[in-house]
Amino acid sequence: MSPKNRLHLRENFAFLLDGCRKYEPTVFVLFALFTVCSALLPFLSVLLPKVLVAGLEQKWALNRILLSAGMLGAAGMALGGGQAWAQAMFSVRVISVRLKMCSVYNAKVMRMRFDRIEDPEELKRIALSRQAFWGNDYGVEGVMHKIFDNVGVLISLLGLAAMLTALHPAVALIVAAGAAVSFQLNRRAAKLEEQKQPESADVRRQLDYMSNLSQDFSFGKDERLYGMRGWILGRFDGLIRKADGLEKNLKKAHLPRVLADGLFVLLREGVVYAVLIAMTVSGKLALSDFAMYFAAVASFSTLLNCLLSEIARLPVELKKVDLIRQFVTEKDVQKNILPLPKQRPLGLEFKDVSFAYHDGKKVIEHMNLSIRPGEKVAVVGLNGAGKSTLVKLLTALYRPIEGKILAGGTDLARLDREEVFKLFTTLYQDVHVFAMTVAENVAMQPKERIDRRRVQRCLEMAGLWEKIQSLPGGMDAMLLKNIDLNGVELSGGQTQRLALARAIYRDAPVLVLDEPTAALDPLAEYDLYQRFAELSEGRTSIFISHRLSSTRFCDRILLLEDGRIVESGTHDELMRQNGKYAALFRVQAQYYQEEGVQDEAV
Repeated sequence: MSPKNRLHLRENFAFLLDGCRKYEPTVFVLFALFTVCSALLPFLSVLLPKVLVAGLEQKWALNRILLSAGMLGAAGMALGGGQAWAQAMFSVRVISVRLKMCSVYNAKVMRMRFDRIEDPEELKRIALSRQAFWGNDYGVEGVMHKIFDNVGVLISLLGLAAMLTALHPAVALIVAAGAAVSFQLNRRAAKLEEQKQPESADVRRQLDYMSNLSQDFSFGKDERLYGMRGWILGRFDGLIRKADGLEKNLKKAHLPRVLADGLFVLLREGVVYAVLIAMTVSGKLALSDFAMYFAAVASFSTLLNCLLSEIARLPVELKKVDLIRQFVTEKDVQKNILPLPKQRPLGLEFKDVSFAYHDGKKVIEHMNLSIRPGEKVAVVGLNGAGKSTLVKLLTALYRPIEGKILAGGTDLARLDREEVFKLFTTLYQDVHVFAMTVAENVAMQPKERIDRRRVQRCLEMAGLWEKIQSLPGGMDAMLLKNIDLNGVELSGGQTQRLALARAIYRDAPVLVLDEPTAALDPLAEYDLYQRFAELSEGRTSIFISHRLSSTRFCDRILLLEDGRIVESGTHDELMRQNGKYAALFRVQAQYYQEEGVQDEAV
């Protein structure tokens, strides 16, 4: 093993032990009890046949034989009971450790920079590391079970090996050779399984998605209207067959190893038994000792096979632990953090900003843009122009690869990544409703920190209070049916109003609206625009839309094309320029104006 791998081994064990110390320290007491019991039990099973045969050889009284056997049996029951109890209690506590470490892992995922969770390599890394939390035999819990179960086994094996070695040097050589061969065969099997992990993780990720797709209520309408049930179940069945195929191929690849291992074990034990028989026949070994050593060989063989199999698999599970350890302990320290700007409204500036996705192709190039404090700016353009990317850059979800983005004269990159989001209130087209109460969906905070009067005012301003009052429980009514089967499902327009109430409650200095009314009818859209106009008072506002007629209330309109600002001005100024904006506006206007009404009246 290389020094680097040895270091990782120590670090991974230390990581797991630290998790046990933090979350369930009693596992160490249970480990000690289990180890003592499991180390002693095999010696009782070895000693019992010797006592029985010796009693018969020496013609002990029946009550003495029964008493001796009973005492050994009682000791075995006590040790077995202690072992079983410790194992049961350990299993419960180690599940708790796994779930709490999973919670820490999930928290780290939620703190990741947004651009990282869109990176294919990062997604693959997350999928692989999640294997550490799959269940009792994997990753975190799998490694702890292997350590817990096998330290006592190792102690027993050392004791049994010493017994057999003292008996005859040839037995020691045979035992050592057998252990080496079995370990190598098991190690090859584990390496083969490790090589298949990325493909298995990818199939598992797809299976999880297809399974969730069939159970997610939000897809219910599309699944039924488009007759997607057969297609979804077909995809799911295909992935199951693929997973089964991977498992079968793995088993087939293991078969030669299993046969070779079985053959070598048979030869090893046959030679050892032959030595024992020869020594007994020649008078060098008493019959009672033969019974003891015979039992010792059987116990040794069983324990050794079990231990070698577990040790061979240990690196596979440790690698999963290594992935999560590196992930949760990964340092992403910001230096020279500056305080959030306090001024309201807040000015914004792009200085020579460029951005590219993971394929390296730039979607924003050398953009320079200054937005005055309190200014209402609309960003328009065709699909793919870079509007949503611009929003994610502005709200610090993405980092520019070149240039700077300033808020109140301060570089966003110099602000704390958790705190910087407090500068922005965002409304998106795809509003996410959480399976929580109405009040929690508006305040986006735990119940004990919610200002209920403020929630009511926000719902009133958003035009949703009357609807919420009609619900059983009012603002305490649960939304969605994922947790509460009686949860309320809001309509599309009501969901947008809920998002508006959420934005009002947040009260951030910068308001960003990214296609928030794209799914609404014109009347509902008009009503929300009036409320947006009121909401934007005293704030710097950026409004993203492909619907040009909705931007008339803005102070300035920017037309984006291929990641560049190609036109800028008020609606009237851009119409007089008779450029690309004017052409787009006229094309869209025909869908809204009644017959005989001119473009200027739209």
